[in-house]
Amino acid sequence: MPEIIYSEQGKPGFADHYPLWFSVSHCEDDIALIVSDEGDVGCSLEHIRAQDNWRTLANAVFSSAEHAELENEAPDNQLAAFWRIWTRKGAIVKQRGAHSWQIVSIDSAAHALHSVSQCQIASLSLAVCTATPFALTAAAVHSVNDASGEKLSAHPQ
Repeated sequence: MPEIIYSEQGKPGFADHYPLWFSVSHCEDDIALIVSDEGDVGCSLEHIRAQDNWRTLANAVFSSAEHAELENEAPDNQLAAFWRIWTRKGAIVKQRGAHSWQIVSIDSAAHALHSVSQCQIASLSLAVCTATPFALTAAAVHSVNDASGEKLSAHPQ
Protein backbone atom coordinates (compact mmCIF):
# COMPACT_ATOMS: atom_id res chain seq x y z
CA MET A 1 0.00 0.00 0.00
CA PRO A 2 1.38 3.45 -0.85
CA GLU A 3 2.24 6.06 1.73
CA ILE A 4 -0.55 8.40 2.83
CA ILE A 5 0.29 12.09 2.44
CA TYR A 6 -1.64 15.27 3.23
CA SER A 7 -2.38 18.27 1.02
CA GLU A 8 -1.69 21.82 2.19
CA GLN A 9 -5.32 21.94 3.39
CA GLY A 10 -4.94 18.64 5.26
CA LYS A 11 -6.77 16.30 2.88
CA PRO A 12 -5.24 12.81 3.01
CA GLY A 13 -4.36 10.96 -0.17
CA PHE A 14 -1.97 8.39 -1.53
CA ALA A 15 1.59 9.34 -2.49
CA ASP A 16 3.12 8.95 -5.94
CA HIS A 17 -0.14 9.70 -7.79
CA TYR A 18 -1.53 6.29 -6.83
CA PRO A 19 -4.86 6.01 -8.74
CA LEU A 20 -7.17 5.62 -5.74
CA TRP A 21 -8.90 8.39 -3.80
CA PHE A 22 -10.58 8.09 -0.42
CA SER A 23 -12.42 10.02 2.23
CA VAL A 24 -13.18 9.18 5.85
CA SER A 25 -15.80 10.64 8.16
CA HIS A 26 -16.79 9.77 11.69
CA CYS A 27 -19.39 10.73 14.24
CA GLU A 28 -19.24 9.31 17.74
CA ASP A 29 -18.70 5.53 17.30
CA ASP A 30 -19.63 5.46 13.61
CA ILE A 31 -17.24 5.74 10.68
CA ALA A 32 -17.70 6.00 6.91
CA LEU A 33 -15.09 5.32 4.25
CA ILE A 34 -15.46 5.83 0.51
CA VAL A 35 -12.82 4.73 -1.99
CA SER A 36 -12.84 5.58 -5.70
CA ASP A 37 -10.70 4.89 -8.73
CA GLU A 38 -12.41 7.70 -10.69
CA GLY A 39 -11.18 10.83 -8.88
CA ASP A 40 -11.44 12.83 -5.68
CA VAL A 41 -14.21 11.88 -3.26
CA GLY A 42 -15.62 13.25 -0.04
CA CYS A 43 -17.95 11.76 2.54
CA SER A 44 -19.69 13.16 5.58
CA LEU A 45 -21.51 11.27 8.31
CA GLU A 46 -23.59 12.73 11.15
CA HIS A 47 -26.14 11.50 13.65
CA ILE A 48 -29.51 13.17 13.26
CA ARG A 49 -29.72 14.78 16.67
CA ALA A 50 -31.13 17.90 18.23
CA GLN A 51 -28.74 20.72 19.01
CA ASP A 52 -29.72 23.98 20.63
CA ASN A 53 -28.10 26.01 17.87
CA TRP A 54 -28.96 24.10 14.68
CA ARG A 55 -31.19 26.88 13.33
CA THR A 56 -28.56 29.51 14.14
CA LEU A 57 -25.96 27.39 12.37
CA ALA A 58 -28.24 26.99 9.34
CA ASN A 59 -28.74 30.77 9.23
CA ALA A 60 -24.97 31.28 9.33
CA VAL A 61 -23.87 28.77 6.69
CA PHE A 62 -26.79 27.77 4.43
CA SER A 63 -27.39 29.41 1.05
CA SER A 64 -30.80 30.84 0.20
CA ALA A 65 -31.59 27.68 -1.82
CA GLU A 66 -30.57 25.48 1.11
CA HIS A 67 -32.76 27.58 3.43
CA ALA A 68 -35.67 27.12 1.04
CA GLU A 69 -35.09 23.36 1.05
CA LEU A 70 -35.10 23.36 4.85
CA GLU A 71 -38.21 25.54 5.13
CA ASN A 72 -40.12 23.44 2.58
CA GLU A 73 -39.92 20.45 4.93
CA ALA A 74 -42.68 19.79 7.45
CA PRO A 75 -41.66 21.07 10.91
CA ASP A 76 -41.17 17.50 12.17
CA ASN A 77 -38.74 16.79 9.30
CA GLN A 78 -36.66 19.97 9.50
CA LEU A 79 -34.04 18.59 11.89
CA ALA A 80 -33.35 15.62 9.56
CA ALA A 81 -33.30 18.06 6.62
CA PHE A 82 -30.75 20.22 8.45
CA TRP A 83 -28.41 17.22 8.83
CA ARG A 84 -29.05 16.13 5.23
CA ILE A 85 -27.95 19.57 3.99
CA TRP A 86 -25.08 19.75 6.50
CA THR A 87 -23.63 16.38 5.46
CA ARG A 88 -24.07 17.24 1.79
CA LYS A 89 -22.07 20.45 2.29
CA GLY A 90 -19.46 18.55 4.31
CA ALA A 91 -19.00 15.93 1.59
CA ILE A 92 -18.44 18.66 -1.00
CA VAL A 93 -15.88 20.42 1.22
CA LYS A 94 -14.01 17.15 1.73
CA GLN A 95 -14.11 16.22 -1.96
CA ARG A 96 -12.61 19.59 -2.86
CA GLY A 97 -10.00 19.33 -0.12
CA ALA A 98 -11.17 22.68 1.24
CA HIS A 99 -11.02 24.05 4.77
CA SER A 100 -14.08 23.58 6.98
CA TRP A 101 -14.66 27.34 7.17
CA GLN A 102 -15.27 27.29 3.40
CA ILE A 103 -18.54 25.42 4.00
CA VAL A 104 -20.25 28.84 3.98
CA SER A 105 -19.32 29.48 0.34
CA ILE A 106 -20.66 26.14 -0.91
CA ASP A 107 -24.21 25.96 -2.22
CA SER A 108 -24.98 22.25 -2.07
CA ALA A 109 -28.33 22.90 -3.77
CA ALA A 110 -26.49 23.85 -7.00
CA HIS A 111 -26.73 20.28 -8.25
CA ALA A 112 -25.09 21.04 -11.61
CA LEU A 113 -21.84 21.84 -9.80
CA HIS A 114 -21.56 18.68 -7.69
CA SER A 115 -22.16 14.96 -7.91
CA VAL A 116 -23.61 14.31 -4.47
CA SER A 117 -25.68 11.39 -3.28
CA GLN A 118 -27.19 10.80 0.15
CA CYS A 119 -28.68 8.08 2.27
CA GLN A 120 -30.27 7.99 5.70
CA ILE A 121 -29.66 4.83 7.71
CA ALA A 122 -31.64 4.80 10.95
CA SER A 123 -30.46 8.00 12.69
CA LEU A 124 -27.37 8.44 10.49
CA SER A 125 -27.18 10.92 7.64
CA LEU A 126 -24.52 9.99 5.08
CA ALA A 127 -23.49 11.99 2.00
CA VAL A 128 -20.85 11.37 -0.64
CA CYS A 129 -19.47 13.73 -3.27
CA THR A 130 -17.78 11.95 -6.16
CA ALA A 131 -15.91 12.87 -9.34
CA THR A 132 -18.49 10.98 -11.41
CA PRO A 133 -22.17 10.28 -10.69
CA PHE A 134 -22.72 7.67 -7.99
CA ALA A 135 -26.01 6.57 -6.45
CA LEU A 136 -25.60 6.02 -2.72
CA THR A 137 -28.14 3.38 -1.76
CA ALA A 138 -28.57 0.90 1.05
CA ALA A 139 -27.02 -1.72 -1.26
CA ALA A 140 -23.88 0.44 -1.64
CA VAL A 141 -23.38 0.52 2.13
CA HIS A 142 -21.58 -2.71 2.91
CA SER A 143 -22.17 -2.88 6.65
CA VAL A 144 -23.81 -0.68 9.19
CA ASN A 145 -24.01 -1.95 12.75
CA ASP A 146 -24.92 -0.24 15.99
CA ALA A 147 -22.69 -0.39 19.08
CA SER A 148 -24.15 -3.75 20.10
CA GLY A 149 -23.30 -5.21 16.69
CA GLU A 150 -26.92 -5.34 15.55
CA LYS A 151 -27.35 -4.53 11.86
CA LEU A 152 -29.37 -1.39 11.12
CA SER A 153 -31.76 -1.04 8.19
CA ALA A 154 -31.02 1.50 5.45
CA HIS A 155 -33.55 3.99 4.12
CA PRO A 156 -32.24 5.82 1.00
CA GLN A 157 -33.39 9.41 0.50
